[in-house]
Amino acid sequence: MPQIVVSTQHNDNSRTGANLQEEVLNVQNVKSQQFGMMFKRPVDGQIYAQPLYVPNMNIPGEGIHNVVYVATMHNSVYAFDADDPAASTPLWHKSLGPSAPLPDSNIGPSTYQDISTEVGILSTPVISLEQNAIYIVAFTKTSTSTGPQYFYKLHALDLTNGAEKFNGPVQIQASVKGSGAGSVNGMVTFTANRQTQRAALLLTNNIVYIAFASFGDKDPYHGWVFGYDAVTLQPVHDPYNTTTNGGRGGIWQAGQGPAADDSNNLYFFTGNGDFNGNQQNPPTTLGDSSIKLRPDLTLADWFTPKNNAALNRADYDLGSSGPLLLPGTNLLVGGGKEGKFYLLDRNQLGHIGQSVQDFYVSPPDDPNNPYTGDPTKSHHIHGGPVYWNGPNGAWAYVWPENEFLKAFKLANGDFLTNPVSQSSTTDPTGARGGSPGMPGGMLSISANGNTPGSGILWASHPFKEGANHAVVEGIVRAYDASDLSRELWNSKQKPARDDIGNFAKFCPPTIANGKVYMASFSDYLAVYGLLPYQKEVLQETAIGGPALMNMNDTNLSLAWTGTDPQHHLNVALSKDGLTFDRHATLSATSIDGPGFAFGNGLSFLAWTGTNPQHHLNVALSNDGLTFGRQVTLGESSPFGPALAFGNGRLYLAWADTNHSLNVLSSIDGVNFTNKVTLGDTSVSAPALSFINGTLYLLWCGSDNNHSLNIMESKDGMTFTNKVTLNDNSDVHPAMVAMIKQSGLLLAWTGRDSNHLLNLRFGGDIHSLGNKLTYMYGEESTAGPALATFNEKIYVGWTATDSAHHINIAVLS
Repeated sequence: MPQIVVSTQHNDNSRTGANLQEEVLNVQNVKSQQFGMMFKRPVDGQIYAQPLYVPNMNIPGEGIHNVVYVATMHNSVYAFDADDPAASTPLWHKSLGPSAPLPDSNIGPSTYQDISTEVGILSTPVISLEQNAIYIVAFTKTSTSTGPQYFYKLHALDLTNGAEKFNGPVQIQASVKGSGAGSVNGMVTFTANRQTQRAALLLTNNIVYIAFASFGDKDPYHGWVFGYDAVTLQPVHDPYNTTTNGGRGGIWQAGQGPAADDSNNLYFFTGNGDFNGNQQNPPTTLGDSSIKLRPDLTLADWFTPKNNAALNRADYDLGSSGPLLLPGTNLLVGGGKEGKFYLLDRNQLGHIGQSVQDFYVSPPDDPNNPYTGDPTKSHHIHGGPVYWNGPNGAWAYVWPENEFLKAFKLANGDFLTNPVSQSSTTDPTGARGGSPGMPGGMLSISANGNTPGSGILWASHPFKEGANHAVVEGIVRAYDASDLSRELWNSKQKPARDDIGNFAKFCPPTIANGKVYMASFSDYLAVYGLLPYQKEVLQETAIGGPALMNMNDTNLSLAWTGTDPQHHLNVALSKDGLTFDRHATLSATSIDGPGFAFGNGLSFLAWTGTNPQHHLNVALSNDGLTFGRQVTLGESSPFGPALAFGNGRLYLAWADTNHSLNVLSSIDGVNFTNKVTLGDTSVSAPALSFINGTLYLLWCGSDNNHSLNIMESKDGMTFTNKVTLNDNSDVHPAMVAMIKQSGLLLAWTGRDSNHLLNLRFGGDIHSLGNKLTYMYGEESTAGPALATFNEKIYVGWTATDSAHHINIAVLS
């Protein structure tokens, strides 16, 4: 597998947002049955920064790891193992000083709500493999005798241990000549608490570039670009100020970083601000403009729309997104709050209005009011488009607010102005795109080169409310990048497993080596990928839980009680463990799920009858489908029974009408003897399993917590070594032998509100210390079933959907 590195926001300095070396995820396997949240990594604050990824890092004392790097608004940086669900402890964690809690009268206007809680690390860092460093800008607030002090500092942390490098950190500070807003004696000074560092960092030619905008347009402020040597952390050139003789012109780009070409020229868009490009050459004040800087931060070229003044008046800044440098061309494309794409020639940006092409990607709802103030009718572009030259040509993807996701094709030097593909997403609100309001979708692409069927468009989007001045619920969506009308998966299809929590504003997903790393404002990193099991949702429906049985590795057999009015018993057989193509409905009926066992070439089925006494019944079969020789026992139960076979005997366990546990055994499945009534009680059917010469009994106790308990027996009559676990369930559990190592695997349905499936495993009943809420959010209305089949472990359960379909999964 190629070792992809995601060292900068949107993957590269062109800001394509594309990982073109993704060989695992594709349009066939990204679906809710196979793909979902694998684990979370809790952190200490909101994550605005896009997660970054480096494979094969040699971490001191920890060995080789693929590492995902996460930065928070609490000024923390984390290095996590990128793959192991059990590795929840960070490989290292570094605090970069006290963040600035909000609200703060010195930060933003009095009603400032663009950022909630605190300001710390807001921008996406950048990584240098050459310097073995991650570069981060942190905002800090300290208290002094003269009042609070605010600083931005550039840190260079060692990728392997988080230690500061190059005598860092260094404070970001400067003054430039100018008569603009806030100037004193002809100098404009950088003021930290007036400037926000939202745009991602840029590293090119061993220089770290840092761009600034404002906190909520509180004046005076300017757009700034600083450059620092990546080894010495010293400034290498005078900073560039976008409005030295005016005001505003911030570089925020909704988190998108400035772009750079192969000659190390910089490209970015500015926000609302003064403009003198029609009065001065070269201009010194370039609000709402596209700017090209030389590597030494001097102005090389610029462009501004013809309606610059109108954009500024309406707060329709061009700089709500950043430019995308189109690979293999001299073109860049981007657009802002007006909802237009501007295609520019990087060799001649065009100054006032002279673009190669401009067109609406989303025309105004009312052409007579193109600068609407209605947040449900605007089509602002945030962040920036992404790009894939796939099997159908070169497409740029964009998801404006209050609009569908769209793709536009680049052909013969300009774009076809009608989308070549677009989504049809309107759920859950009926609005175009699914949610009204800002900011639209934050996008990334994964693909295996231009291989058909490999391209996926990933998007993070508010779920049902706009995120302007608010923290709102989010959703992650995946689309076929060659056909955006085809949504492959989203995080709300199975919310108990996959829900992202609160939307991470302006943060795109990171895709690397078969996993998707997504930030959340719920203070965690979510990691999605292919689940470690295959799953089939059967058409069959059940009351109670199903039962699974291995017929000597020739068939996996499934039994259940149907949802028909009489609740008939059913059996089905599968050669591959997932496709049950032979089915029989029995004449017998049951009040609960059945028990199942196989031995001496026979299949044994046990159930609790629907007669008034709820007697236990046992029947046997030579072929697994036709059951006869039924025996009705004099025992009764309010639940289903359990079966196990071992050492030539069939064992039957149940909870009687007093909830006491009982065990019987038989050598033929017809005549049962050696009844044992235990001193323990259960709130549900128990589980039985015969493993390596030992009979194990597992049940849910009748204590207040309904704790799981397990005992063992060598003869089926004397049960000893009772262990009470810290796990709880209201319905019957399941148990099976481990496959590739000796030991036990337990499964149960939790008592949580979602009734999540859980697993626990260990070498014996005294070492069941490994618990996983392992089925990745799978929910069950009843107890699960377990069976081994052809060196794999299968899990069956009755889902919580309205019909109660049976689900079967095979664990890898």
